[in-house]
Amino acid sequence: MRRFFLSLPDFFSRRPDSSFILSDTFEPKDGTSALDRLVQGLRSDSWALVHLPYGGEVEVDLEKALTGGTYRAWWVSPASGGREVLDNGAKTAVKGSRLFTSPTRGDLKKDWILLLETYSV
Repeated sequence: MRRFFLSLPDFFSRRPDSSFILSDTFEPKDGTSALDRLVQGLRSDSWALVHLPYGGEVEVDLEKALTGGTYRAWWVSPASGGREVLDNGAKTAVKGSRLFTSPTRGDLKKDWILLLETYSV
């Protein structure tokens, strides 16, 4: 995962930001939530990512997450470091929100990172 993170453009200008995640992030509100379920966002000027510790679904406000005209989406497996491109690698307009569903789900061994990369038009 270290290689993956260091390979991202603008990695050192990244910032934690979960404001673009529209689904439940399981943020502890009263101290009773388990932190291992916490869905977190991270972004820079050219990409945004969401870590789903148990896999599953996440809805993202694309216009809040990304700058630029189009994006490409990937699922990244922290266990293997492998990537799966979504939509056959097509560049899609940054518009509205979108629900993404990870390839697997259910336990901590099936966590996923959703990577959204921006492309200028």
